[in-house]
Amino acid sequence: VLGVLLAIRLLLNPVLAFFRWYSEEAERKTGVVLSTDFIPLIRKVLTVAVYCIGAIIILEHFGVDIVALVTTLGVASLAVALAAQDTLSNMISGFVLMADRPFRKGDRVKVAGVYGDVRRIGMRSTDVMTLDGNIVIVPNSKIAAEYIENYSYPSRKFRVKMEIGLAYGTDPVRAEEVILETVRATEGVLKDPEPAVFFLSFGDFSLNFTLTLWCKSYAVSWVVTDAVNINLARAFAENGLEIPFPTRTIILPSGEGARKLLPK
Repeated sequence: VLGVLLAIRLLLNPVLAFFRWYSEEAERKTGVVLSTDFIPLIRKVLTVAVYCIGAIIILEHFGVDIVALVTTLGVASLAVALAAQDTLSNMISGFVLMADRPFRKGDRVKVAGVYGDVRRIGMRSTDVMTLDGNIVIVPNSKIAAEYIENYSYPSRKFRVKMEIGLAYGTDPVRAEEVILETVRATEGVLKDPEPAVFFLSFGDFSLNFTLTLWCKSYAVSWVVTDAVNINLARAFAENGLEIPFPTRTIILPSGEGARKLLPK
């Protein structure tokens, strides 16, 4: 009996030490928090499993029929697995996320319909802070089953796309020159990749241009967009480029047709 108990302790200690080391390395490299969820659970599961095996060995040594005990343990394990299937699904998904690493702590993502910054990656759930400052706790099984859009990977550079409409009669080539010159001189706009502007369509009342530019990260995209809009408004005013209002031309009939429209 003492030999079995000693063997249990000798087996458990290195295994638990390995999992502690692994959780620390995973947390340091990926930001996945394992020390609060994963390690305590693994410790308990392994301890219970090893002690159950030890108890079975000891009982068998004393001539006790262990077939019924093993059957009971099997049925009990199945019942526990069915009762905790949601928790187990989240934990298995946590393993998958940890191995696949589709995002890291601090990344801006869109997962399971939630848009925001990853604050914590746990074994059962992931915390995402929305732009409103609210924390949304998303189950890992939900994340693993849906598309993940990571705005911080492989690069934190963020593309800003803007639609610009100018009045008919505007020289498109001159308009593109003014837009690019203004954008390139705006603080926060990256030189590489370079900003680009394209004259893509004729609208109902405007010539429609699409401007694309890059900033260093999503965190400053609104600030850069604000600066670009202010500088473009000033540049358009200085160069006589007009931003049109929606207009409609209404042609009324005259003569006999007009008299028919008048009330009798």
